[in-house]
Amino acid sequence: MLARGTIILSFAPGVDNARLVMRALPPITCFHDYETIGSQRDCPICIEEFKNEELIQPFGACVHEFHSSYLISWLLDGKSTCLVCCKELSITMY
Repeated sequence: MLARGTIILSFAPGVDNARLVMRALPPITCFHDYETIGSQRDCPICIEEFKNEELIQPFGACVHEFHSSYLISWLLDGKSTCLVCCKELSITMY
């Protein structure tokens, strides 16, 4: 039995895992169109082209990059794989 006034907090099961996965991501980078000759120029989630100087999130297990907010939303949904190639982001726990 809980004491009167006790508050119970619950979290979605994927949230803790998503936090671990987000820590395993490489740092957010700045998109420069002059550096992307022959490589990815758009976000695979929203299909919009990256704008020059826009912040983008590399996935880390592969070469794919995304708008940071879309990738974080994907991870918070309990996923830990790349949306494009399905490579799993490895997480090292100490």
